[in-house]
Amino acid sequence: MWLRLILLVLLSITPALAQGPDELIRGLCHKEGCDEFRLLAAERVAEGADGTLMRTQIQSFLASPAGRQSLGEAMGYAYCSQTRPAILAQRGGQTRAYMIAPFSTEPSWEKRKSQNFVALYFTICHGAEVGRQAVQDTQGIALRLRYSVPASAGRFVDLARA
Repeated sequence: MWLRLILLVLLSITPALAQGPDELIRGLCHKEGCDEFRLLAAERVAEGADGTLMRTQIQSFLASPAGRQSLGEAMGYAYCSQTRPAILAQRGGQTRAYMIAPFSTEPSWEKRKSQNFVALYFTICHGAEVGRQAVQDTQGIALRLRYSVPASAGRFVDLARA
């Protein structure tokens, strides 16, 4: 009985948290500094036919020559799916999703705008190290993890409910 319970608990731990919740992940760098985040919590909420919905808590930072400044914490969701990967957020009763397009054919300057979403998604769904690698090589990571997403560009979608 205890063995089954322990196994169930271990299986419910996400890869991201198994690598340590205190790891900082660096996203996009720009003239003000570099965006960084820390995954504080990730919990499975629901299983779908093609993925898992995760509830998350993230702490954001801006790292600059002046030091690291906390930008606060936020709750959100990720839909971990090899066919419909997405980051979801709620604001003012509205849920919005950013649909990740790991095989985007957009110009590099356009892809760069979504790197924070890409880093966040892959960290939540596959762990901190994979999140770091995805910032540098999104397509390579997606191929290695057998993603199959036909979208040629990431996009925002307003949802009726999450």
